[in-house]
Amino acid sequence: MALRKVKGNLERMFDKNLTDLVRGIRNNKDNEAKYIAQCIEEIKLELRQDNISVKANAVAKLTYLQMLGYDISWAGFNIIEVMSSPKFTHKRIGYLAASQSFHQDTEVRKEDIVIYPYG
Repeated sequence: MALRKVKGNLERMFDKNLTDLVRGIRNNKDNEAKYIAQCIEEIKLELRQDNISVKANAVAKLTYLQMLGYDISWAGFNIIEVMSSPKFTHKRIGYLAASQSFHQDTEVRKEDIVIYPYG
């Protein structure tokens, strides 16, 4: 149990946050699309983890990428999951992502919302 917790903390230490993502995009102006594609793959891995803080960080990065014009419609369920977190800071990230990316044609099923009731 303790080893798993230490391992999880070490893995999180090397995760990119939103600031690192913005810096990376600025530093990779020559191959921005390739860098962002790599970041999206890393974000997809972060969204598979059980830790809600890691997921909230990933959703924050996705929200920024959505503002740059990238499609994040595939992350609707993860956004709802972050919205349902008991922590206000996570809720705020989730609601911002939902307000930026959800629109009339977004395919979020009613069952998804019922599974993760808003707190």
